[in-house]
Amino acid sequence: MFEMTFDFEWSAGVFLWMYSPEDEARWGGNPVDLRALPISEGLREDLRRLGQWHDTALNWDDPMAPSPWRQAECNRFNRAVTEAVQRLRDELGPDWDVVRYFGTVDEDPDLDRYLADPRGFARRAPSP
Repeated sequence: MFEMTFDFEWSAGVFLWMYSPEDEARWGGNPVDLRALPISEGLREDLRRLGQWHDTALNWDDPMAPSPWRQAECNRFNRAVTEAVQRLRDELGPDWDVVRYFGTVDEDPDLDRYLADPRGFARRAPSP
């Protein structure tokens, strides 16, 4: 059985990582190139688009600022990730274990404060 994690990397898109050195060698190294996998071109393209969508969750002008995504966008993205992971599992078949390493995305609780005053924004220390 081949074991692989499903994650994202900023600017790199979907990030697939083989667990064992043998699997890594068999599939061309880590991260795994989508073109090396026995999946449809449609799924490859959907995974590429998902990676591009993921990149919009980062405020590239100020990466430490809250994500610009509202909860509705987070929910749409979370559903799309769940569907993509399931499609990947389905297309790869029973000889593969695809572990969803990427969790879920939620709206940053500081987003409204940031939008009200981006220049004066500072993260608050978590309360004990």
